[in-house]
Order: sequence, then C-alpha cells, then structure tokens
Amino acid sequence: MKTTFVSVLLLCLMAAPRVARAGDYRYDFDLAKLYNAYENTDAFAALTDRTTAYRNLISEMGVAFGPSFLAPAETLGYMGMALGVNYGITTINGTADYWKNGIDGTAAGFVQTIGMEVRRGMWFPLPGFEIGGGIKYLTESHMYAPHVMAKFSINEGYFDIPIPAIAVRGFGSRVMGSREVDLSIASVDVSLSHSFGIASTINLTPYVGYNYLMIIGDSKVIDTTPGIDSLNPDGNTNFGPGLSCTDADCNNNVVFDDQDMIARHRVFFGTRIMYHKMTITLEGIFTLKGSSKDQLLDPVSGRTQDLKDKSVLQQSYSIQFGWDF
Repeated sequence: MKTTFVSVLLLCLMAAPRVARAGDYRYDFDLAKLYNAYENTDAFAALTDRTTAYRNLISEMGVAFGPSFLAPAETLGYMGMALGVNYGITTINGTADYWKNGIDGTAAGFVQTIGMEVRRGMWFPLPGFEIGGGIKYLTESHMYAPHVMAKFSINEGYFDIPIPAIAVRGFGSRVMGSREVDLSIASVDVSLSHSFGIASTINLTPYVGYNYLMIIGDSKVIDTTPGIDSLNPDGNTNFGPGLSCTDADCNNNVVFDDQDMIARHRVFFGTRIMYHKMTITLEGIFTLKGSSKDQLLDPVSGRTQDLKDKSVLQQSYSIQFGWDF
C-alpha cells in the first residue's frame, strides 16, 4: 500500500513543472517596482493608483493560493485516511499593469502550483467529521502556503437512492516565503456529491459546490530605493557602520495602506475516480470577478477615494493522485 502511494507521488512530481531555481523567481512580489511605476503631480492620485494596483495584485495572487477541494462532500468515515499530491494552474491577468509592475519578472497568463494534503476521518466532535492539512507551492517563486481544513458532512451514506452527500468545510492558510507581503487566506464552502459504481470495479463520485474566499494582504516595509546604499548614497562617501541612514534612502521606505478583506466568490466542480484504494481527482474552479471595495483617505486634504477590486474572472484546474485507506 505505501509502495503504491510513493510511486504515485514520484510520478506526480516528475510530471510537475520546473520549480524555481536561484535567480529565476519571477512571481515573487516586487512592490518597490509597483510603487515607483505610478507617478503623478497629485500625490493623492498617485497613492490611489498604487494602492488600487496593490489590491488587484493581492486579490489574484490570493486566488492562486486559495483552496483546491479535490474531494467529494462525503467524508472518509471513522478513522479513514487519505493522502494526495496535486498539480494545478490558475489563470491571471498577466498583461495588467499590476502584474507587469508588481512582480520580479514577466507574468504569463497563468501560474502553476504543486501541493500535497493529508486528511483524516474523525468521530469527534460529531460523526461525519474530517480534518486535514497540507502545503501548496507556487512555482517560480519563493512562496509556499501551509494550510489546515475541517469538514463536516451534514448528510451522507445514501448510495442506492439519489440523495446527495452534503458537506460544509472551513479552510485557513498562511503564505510564507515573501519578504514584502503577509498574505493570509480563509474560506468556507458547501458541496454536494454522489457516488456511482461502474462494473463493480470503479467508483465515480462527481461533486459541485460554492466557496466564499477571504484574502487579507498586509504590506511589510518596502524600500522604494533598493539601488541606494543607506550608508553610501552616492557611491563615493562611506559613512561607516553604526550611523543613521541618509535621507536619500530611509525617507523613501513605505508601507502600503492596510486593505479591508478582499472577498471572492467561487464555484467548483470535479469528479473523483477510485479503483481499489487509488484515486485520481479532476477539478475546475471559476472565481468570479472581484467586486469588493475599500476606501483610501488622504491625511493631508481629507479627500477620500473608493478602491475597487478590478481583478478578472479566474479559472483554476487541478489533478490529484491519491490513496484512500
């Protein structure tokens, strides 16, 4: 049993895309470039453009790190366990200015992820309860996101009559590996599924559901003059260690304004194919256009400006190879 799962894991990793190498991390955030890309004689207009671009970038990146469901509504049962490795792609608006200016390299029209997850059926606190955890890595970046989840099946176990299993699930994730953004993700979803037998050999379980995704991105301190040495700003005068950095550098450190939570609405569908204990799961997710808003305040003039999430419709497609036992 373990040998079979290891073989599936190796096959999935061999099929996965090339991961980032040193000097080849194009999807890492570059918020100094984003900040410097928007200049305007009206300082508040420039701030509005920068903050809107930042919100859009965080929204689409958050979807890439959002949950892949890759399981039907029915739970694993008391003490059941499942392991899986997965590969996914998520579309982005790679030609938008916030992608052109907000990352280290040139964005394609999609990003790729590889991940793994383990789930365990529980009897506590209620029958039909399931917990799990895993990790997702964004290829060609330093970023990865550990996650935890919990699922409760409201209704399951009707295999001979057309009554679907119904489940609710909660998910939480924290993106690590970025020096410029603290990105946290949470979601809740409801799903339906029903199992069918094929030739008394294969179990086919299609599922469908709705997910409410919550994205919180907090900017760290950004050096908008990365090419200036704080102790040697002109390249000729070395102030020596222990002295305060110069105005040409330290006065240009910024933090993007805290954003209200970004909400995205998602519809997902998929099917799990099981033979003996080996599973292959195929899934698609449609994340609707961003519509959440925030408000920016000019501390000098008192003016305000609405910041609307203008992120596009995003599509995600995943495949998982797993073992249920």
